[in-house]
Amino acid sequence: PVSSDDRVITVDGNEELLFIKHTGFLIDGTTKAADTDTIKIKTTLGAALIAELLPGEGMVFPRPGGNGDLTLESGANDVGVDYITFGT
Repeated sequence: PVSSDDRVITVDGNEELLFIKHTGFLIDGTTKAADTDTIKIKTTLGAALIAELLPGEGMVFPRPGGNGDLTLESGANDVGVDYITFGT
């Protein structure tokens, strides 16, 4: 997992799918995340909030496009994030 603290996920338009998941743990990997330990997903264009993931939740972005990257921000504490892109 990577840190949720100001993580930028670059999308360039070649991705067919982007998956982001809150691991359910703080970044140390052993402390269970509380409900206030969220991941905020924002666009880099205008910083619009797209979603806020609670512990254990995930989100799929089909064809996320190349018009701007996504920024992850921590809620109350820095949490672990898994993400993967699929594409050509």
